[in-house]
Amino acid sequence: MQTMSTPGSVVKRALRAARGEEALYEEVEADAGANMQAAIVVLAGAVASGIGFLLQSGDAGGLIVGIVSGLLGWLGYAYACFLIGTRVFHLPQTKSTFSEVTRVLGFASAPRVLLVLGGTPVLGIAIAAVVGVWGIVLTVIALRAALDFTLPRAIGTAIAAVIVLAVIQGIASETMALL
Repeated sequence: MQTMSTPGSVVKRALRAARGEEALYEEVEADAGANMQAAIVVLAGAVASGIGFLLQSGDAGGLIVGIVSGLLGWLGYAYACFLIGTRVFHLPQTKSTFSEVTRVLGFASAPRVLLVLGGTPVLGIAIAAVVGVWGIVLTVIALRAALDFTLPRAIGTAIAAVIVLAVIQGIASETMALL
């Protein structure tokens, strides 16, 4: 499959991803050339989140932190999902690569562009909640595609990866506090 390379095609794919089209996630999983598109979707969401934080707090540093944490969070979460999905919850038909998981999860983050509205009083909290739940649903759809999983295994992988990353973040925070 050839990657659609125009800016409009990235937007079209992101919109299809946001609608939860399972066919899009299968398409992106199979499209090894879509890595940059997935990164663009993640970057757009990270910038939007950073702008929302900036508008809410007035702290310009939040923009940089938002972008960096968005990109690193995507890669860390994708790696955790990949390891858990291919080592713990794997099935005989589970054949996936880190790149495939990274691509589908990148597109699953498409709704994060709405976080640009996070600076809106009261509405910002509601938008963040909706985007969070929406992202969880899309993550499960993405993991089903990338790992050829049943719904329960995709949900289990998503939850286990969040727990692993929370533990790692907690340990890192405690370690930094000791320094």
